This record gives sequence, C-alpha cells and structure tokens, in this order.
Amino acid sequence: MKEKIKNIQSRIGFLSFAIIILLIIIFLCYLIFFLTEFQINQDSLYWFFSTVAQSFLALIAFLGIFAVFKLQNLDASFNVIFESNKESIQDYLLHPEDRCFTLEEFIKNCHKLLDNPSLNSTISKEEIEYFKDILLKYSIFLNTKEIIKKNIKNFSLLTLALMVISIIFIPITSIIIQYKFGIISVGLILYMIFLSLSLAIRLMKSLLKDN
Repeated sequence: MKEKIKNIQSRIGFLSFAIIILLIIIFLCYLIFFLTEFQINQDSLYWFFSTVAQSFLALIAFLGIFAVFKLQNLDASFNVIFESNKESIQDYLLHPEDRCFTLEEFIKNCHKLLDNPSLNSTISKEEIEYFKDILLKYSIFLNTKEIIKKNIKNFSLLTLALMVISIIFIPITSIIIQYKFGIISVGLILYMIFLSLSLAIRLMKSLLKDN
C-alpha cells in the first residue's frame, strides 16, 4: 500500500514538473516569436510533423520487438532452472499434492521446503543455499520483468501521444500558420520528443542490463 502511494506521488511529481516545463517552453516560444517575428513556413511544418510521426512509429516498433525478445529470453532462462530442478525438489516433499507442474508451483514448494523445519532438516546446507539462491534469482527475475513492462508502458503511451498529436497537426498546418502558432507547435513537439527519447533511453538500459 505504501509503495503504491509512493508510486502515485512520484507520478504526480513527474507530471507536475513536465507541465511546468511545458508552460515555460510555450512562454519562451511566444517570447521568441514576438521579439524576432520568426515564423515557420507551411511546407517545413508539414514535413516536420510527418517526419516525427513516421520516425517514432519506427522507433516504437523497434523497441517493442526488442522488448518482446528480452522478455521471452528472461522466461526461457528461468524455465531452464525450473525444468532442471522441479523433480529434485519433489524428493524432499512429503505430500503428493506438492507437485511442480508449473513455475508458480515450483516456487511455492521452494518456499515450503525452506520454511518447514521438518523438511529442510533432511537436506544439506549446500542444498538449502542452492534453493535460497533460486528464490533470489526468481525475485530478481520478477523485478526485472516488472521494470521492463513499466518502461514499455511509459514509453509507449508518451510516444503514441506524440505520434497522434503530430498526425493531427499535419492536415491543419495552414491553420497553425494562419494563427501564428507554428513555433509554439514545434516547441510542443520538440518537448515531447525530448521526453519520449528520455523514456526510450531508460527502456533500452533496462533491456540491455544483464540479469
């Protein structure tokens, strides 16, 4: 519960910071426009929005495929541990219902073996440490998957928002130019690009991290 509250507070803090930075960027864009009377032409604006949408579509597809392979690799690596140990742990368990047909059952039985004095007294210290090491690896395995999924979600949501806004802006570039919102729209997109690339880097680090 405390962790959920902490995560909510962290997200609210990040969102507040992002909104403040966005307002500063909009103000600076207005300032630049009124001081320099700088304006972007319609063709440049059109190609800018189009390029952003296509480029980030390719980026989200690439990182999505990379993330899927990473998650599959994590599952496969721990399944090797499960398959090589599921029969050996059953030798120490007393009840026939203590089966290990799934990974979840295997982890449950590891806990049961280590938490039950009448069971773990029958095995050596080396074997106890071995099963403790398996549980530690499983904890790291779950944590790694959770971090990757969280990073995928954050990156995907922001990048999809960036793409949608860019696509919406494409057919209304003439209106944006007419009402002199060109530099403001570019500033908004550049800010979202910065946030998206920051999340992409965070995602890549979690995908490239050795576990």
